[in-house]
Amino acid sequence: MRLFDPFELYQFGQMAAANPERDSYHKRIATELARSGPYKKYTFEQNVLEKLCELRSTAPNFTVVTECVIDAVCLAVECAKPIRITPILLVG
Repeated sequence: MRLFDPFELYQFGQMAAANPERDSYHKRIATELARSGPYKKYTFEQNVLEKLCELRSTAPNFTVVTECVIDAVCLAVECAKPIRITPILLVG
């Protein structure tokens, strides 16, 4: 999976030079990204679904949220794509 475009990383580095206050922060991020490269293998831990089911049983007030995450993880695993979860507003 491609995480970023090398040209965008270059532009990010140029932005660091334009703002001296955040220069070291931007340089550190750009250096880390350049070192790790733009491609990453995307996987889940072996027991991610077990952990989510355990969370569902230990936090019954969040069952709806946990079910949403479980569904998203199952879909991502089945389709071999990154997980996508619609933002959820938790109130209370």
